Amino acid sequence: MDVRDKRDKARDMRDERDNPMEERNGEEYIQTMLRREDTMKGMYVRDTKRDKAMEERDRKDIQSMLKRWELTTKVMKVLFDTYHCQPYSIAIVPDELRKWNEDAYIPKMVSIGPRYKGRWELLPMEEIKWRCMDYILNRTENAEECSQKCMEAILELDAAIRASYVNKIRLSRYDLATVMVYDGCFLLEILISGSKELDSKLPCSLDSPSPAVEMRTRKEVLNDLALLENQIPLFILTKLFEELFPSFEFDPNWSCTSIQDMALSLLGFHLEPDYSGVNLQGAHFLELASSHIQRQRKKDQRGQHESTVDITTEHVERLNRCATRLLAAGITIKPKSHEHEHGSSEFDIELTRNRNGVLVLEIPPLHITQTSEAKWRNFIAWELKRSSKERPCSTFTSSALLFHDLICCASDVQLLKDRGVIEDHLKKSNRDLVNFFHSLTKGVDRGIIDPKYSNKFDALNTNSATNCATKIPILVLHYFCRFLDWIYSLHKFLRRGYNFAAIIVTLLTAVQAAYAILAYHYPK
Repeated sequence: MDVRDKRDKARDMRDERDNPMEERNGEEYIQTMLRREDTMKGMYVRDTKRDKAMEERDRKDIQSMLKRWELTTKVMKVLFDTYHCQPYSIAIVPDELRKWNEDAYIPKMVSIGPRYKGRWELLPMEEIKWRCMDYILNRTENAEECSQKCMEAILELDAAIRASYVNKIRLSRYDLATVMVYDGCFLLEILISGSKELDSKLPCSLDSPSPAVEMRTRKEVLNDLALLENQIPLFILTKLFEELFPSFEFDPNWSCTSIQDMALSLLGFHLEPDYSGVNLQGAHFLELASSHIQRQRKKDQRGQHESTVDITTEHVERLNRCATRLLAAGITIKPKSHEHEHGSSEFDIELTRNRNGVLVLEIPPLHITQTSEAKWRNFIAWELKRSSKERPCSTFTSSALLFHDLICCASDVQLLKDRGVIEDHLKKSNRDLVNFFHSLTKGVDRGIIDPKYSNKFDALNTNSATNCATKIPILVLHYFCRFLDWIYSLHKFLRRGYNFAAIIVTLLTAVQAAYAILAYHYPK
């Protein structure tokens, strides 16, 4: 056998040996594919079951959400009809107003509601809140049972409470209800302790006096209660009162209107004898005060005499003359007599002519106190949210714009002080008051100005003096005072930081550049 035959025989033997392995590998591949197919079928069955389970769970979730939505809608409807609940009534101060004085919108003593809860500077008042809540619970027959009823009642109002706030509340349902109960009982005790009738009809089993009595005398606390972002819905107080004193006899509208009356009295508003029982549109303390002012203005304006000055219907948004220029134009400025302690006379200006035909501008006296700026800024922020050009509601905004236009320098402040229009209880300098009035209106839209102000601005802008002998000296002195104010402002600017050094460097750089340019164009 030659070499070629041996090689062919060896190859045939190798092929015979390898054939069983190929057959074996083919069978294993088929088994693997069959097992994979079974696995895929099992996965498909499991996925199908899981999809069906998910669909069932989603269906149950949708049904649960629908039931919750139905319950929330019923609760909201009851609140709208019974307690005058208003969604998004507790707003946030716009950034264009906040940036000029953020401290004016932040509570200094007590936090009301969830926004400023837990700030370290407000924590000392939390103990007083607990004491007030304990005191009002001891006015009831069963303190423990009443506290539980209050918590259950407020928990049911969770959706309505959250709907009252513009910003999203991140507190849990229980934590939010806890805040509402604590703060609501605190406010209720302050109101009840100031009412002789309720305080006598709802005696406390404790021997010590109510801790809320002292709170009513602290101006810082009262000022915090009127801040825009430091509020809780007014229907919380009504609901808590009904749960705490279910056997207390009152009319169907008593709890709402009486709480409103006590709140207005707490904020310093004088209520006339025929005012009791009037239901105002107010979702919280600040809106309640604004509604009271608007109602009082409308009431007083019905009894006013018609103006003897021709008032244009043109919408004028700005008074183009300051107080000194109005005086130079032959207009007399004087304070308006108080007809009501907190009525329309606090805001409405009057424009009349005296017997000699001289135009007389009567402005209600403005008292500058420690809380004036915070009060004005928060009312302006509230009016900016509620007002529009079609439906202006801008009592404080219009008054602030009026004083902004009347005052352009320190001499205008002094003139208004001498006329009794401005009464500064803080003894500020005239220049500081100029900055105060100008900062109040920064970020304010003049388009929402009250038409009662706008209609009178045109008459003040167009009235002209007939005696130039008195007009010219007044204007010369006025512009000289404005020049002095400009010098004073420049002096303050230069003293601030490195402004003076920066200006010197800038001037030297400009001189050097000018010298280089002249040397280039006009060489020796």
